[in-house]
Amino acid sequence: YSRPEWKDLSKSVRSYSLSPNGERVLATARGDIFSIPSKSGVTYNLTNSSNANDKNADWAPDGSGYAYISDKEGEFNIYLFDSRTKKERRLTDIKGYIFGFEWSPDSKKILWSEKRNTLNLLDVATGKNTVVEQSGISPINDYNWAPNSSYIVYTRPGKQVSTVVVYDIKNDKKIQITDEWYSSFGANFSKEGKHLLFVSNRSFNPTYSNTEWNHAYTN
Repeated sequence: YSRPEWKDLSKSVRSYSLSPNGERVLATARGDIFSIPSKSGVTYNLTNSSNANDKNADWAPDGSGYAYISDKEGEFNIYLFDSRTKKERRLTDIKGYIFGFEWSPDSKKILWSEKRNTLNLLDVATGKNTVVEQSGISPINDYNWAPNSSYIVYTRPGKQVSTVVVYDIKNDKKIQITDEWYSSFGANFSKEGKHLLFVSNRSFNPTYSNTEWNHAYTN
């Protein structure tokens, strides 16, 4: 089992990201990150690290570089490769497991979540990190950016139902936009940023219980 062998990585791709100009694709397979041409050209192994698990590579929206998650220094952290300077730096410094991240449309910030059930806002230029929310229930993996990069929307887990919250970055203000009668989730802004769409479990269909001789709410 430890003998080296050739592998067909086309069957092992776990994530992919199209470059802003559409010319190349970042793909993650078997712990390495590859740059693949969309039409013709050479495929490059960008990390080539047999001793690390590199994953979730994603281009910055402005095309200035890409970010990815790696445990090459012992713990999973987010790293940024700058295509202009050809230099790399670590953006986070935690001991834990990072579930994923999302670039802001202006490429200045990154939203990320990890196993301590926190949702974090990272300033790429300064490295300053702000904990937006910490849940005592479960991880916060449902979040999106507004087109103007001034707001984020995320699902706050609850004991009974989940709610949708909008966070005003400039004013550091949270606005819960759904009540706690039905679970709501999957929120995202429209392209022009004027509307917010979300999914909500609003089916209410009580039945008569033969055990309690009253209404039973099975859903």
